[in-house]
Amino acid sequence: MKLFNSEANNRKIKAFNEAQAKGEYRPYLSASFMSAGTRSIFKCPKTGRDILLLSQTEKHGYINLIYQPNVIEIKEQYALDLQITLEICEQERWIHPRDHETGELKVCTTDLLVIVSDENGRQARLAYSFKYQVNLDEDWRTDQKLKLEALYWDRFDITFDLVERMHISKMKAYNLINLSAWYQHSLADDLIDMFVRVFLTQVKITPLAALTNLLRDAGNVLEITTRQANVLFANCVLRLKIKLDLSRKLEYHQPVRLL
Repeated sequence: MKLFNSEANNRKIKAFNEAQAKGEYRPYLSASFMSAGTRSIFKCPKTGRDILLLSQTEKHGYINLIYQPNVIEIKEQYALDLQITLEICEQERWIHPRDHETGELKVCTTDLLVIVSDENGRQARLAYSFKYQVNLDEDWRTDQKLKLEALYWDRFDITFDLVERMHISKMKAYNLINLSAWYQHSLADDLIDMFVRVFLTQVKITPLAALTNLLRDAGNVLEITTRQANVLFANCVLRLKIKLDLSRKLEYHQPVRLL
């Protein structure tokens, strides 16, 4: 079978690169490409951008990463340069991903490309592939495709990792998703820090009190409503100012489990 690159590929690659050049991000894969049963489309509460993810595993991985304090941005379904992936496949004597019926070449993508920054403002990138579960000893083609991604990113000195479902805390992701409904990017740092001090003082005074009562008491001290205290609490947790054990469901009628 003769492999070929299509005009449709070229148009999508051009649109992807043009958006990048404008400082925008547009995932290479569109919602119409994804299975309605597994895809996840949601607005990222931290960046405000509509996010397109192929599976719940990717969504849980995304939400576990986006609130890390060193994470600036996450780009999903990131297109790999077709000429480079073709070159790698030729060197390794692999068949490049293609349409099995027509021979049309497929543009490879990496699930999540994470941009991080250190304390000095220096940026770096980390690449991730998410799989529900995979046996690389038996699924040789998946193993080959993952090696292709790893070799691609190695050319740019970027670490590439495979993350399976078992390595992601589903409950932590659920907790973060629920807290995300209260996320506000513009909250002042001094207000956040003040709430942390008051809330932790309330926990120290009444460690067995239900979270609802702690929020009410913290609100009374700060002379704000319980709802406003809830917003501040959620933002403190998401910013890791208040560190909780999120591996178990966050219940408002139970005491908080601090780390």
